[in-house]
Amino acid sequence: MNKNFVEDVVSIARIAGHKIHPFYLAVQSNQLQSINIQTKKDASVLTQADLEANRYIVDALLKLNPSIPIISEEIPNSHVNQSHALFWLVDPLDGTKEFITGSDEFTVNIALVQNYRPILGVIYLPALDSIYWGADGLGSFSVIDGVTKKLTQHGELSHPTIKVIASKNHLDKETSAFISSLKHTELLTAGSSYKFCKLAEGGADIYPRFNRTCAWDIAAGHAILKFAGGFVVDLFQNELEYCKVDVFNASFIASRKPLDLLGVKLP
Repeated sequence: MNKNFVEDVVSIARIAGHKIHPFYLAVQSNQLQSINIQTKKDASVLTQADLEANRYIVDALLKLNPSIPIISEEIPNSHVNQSHALFWLVDPLDGTKEFITGSDEFTVNIALVQNYRPILGVIYLPALDSIYWGADGLGSFSVIDGVTKKLTQHGELSHPTIKVIASKNHLDKETSAFISSLKHTELLTAGSSYKFCKLAEGGADIYPRFNRTCAWDIAAGHAILKFAGGFVVDLFQNELEYCKVDVFNASFIASRKPLDLLGVKLP
């Protein structure tokens, strides 16, 4: 993949995060009325920050390449036609529930998907000013405190305990039961797509998720983990695919090593 193209997408994610930041400061000051909190039909939360970031990302991606369709969480009519060979998946503010509580673990997610699998993913954490990206042919990288680091998952596990990372707000019974079936585990929690970043940089080993997610929630993280040498598979150990039928994902397990090396057996 062309590196200049990737750098343009990274810049888009970063600028979108900058547009979110004033709303984050308002939340920090307990000025929740200024972010215009709404509840959508699916009971998820929407704020003015989501809408402004989405508007910028969509406009910028269309300027970058107007021929690539965009499927965004905040554009409901984009969820209907899934037949594109190449398309963007956008979540302009992933982790809105964390965002409105003042947590710093919300993200901007942008993924490029080809033939149902991600070939580019960018995740930006505006409150932490940290960016992660992965692209086919280029690998995966983080930029934290101005320092760029290549993300790789080579070598054996350096610890006997499997570090399991799970959602702060969506830890369902089935996922909890699966985690309980594992031996010698340490449970970590994180919000939004940040869980994939922790896997890609080696801070966690496995992320199981059996309750509902949407394509824009995880495709960017999938790309970052995949091009760092990790895996995102369904319960049949096939690589997860996006929007082949609709925008909802199958149950999945993301890991930085093959599951058999982690001693993990699927349910």
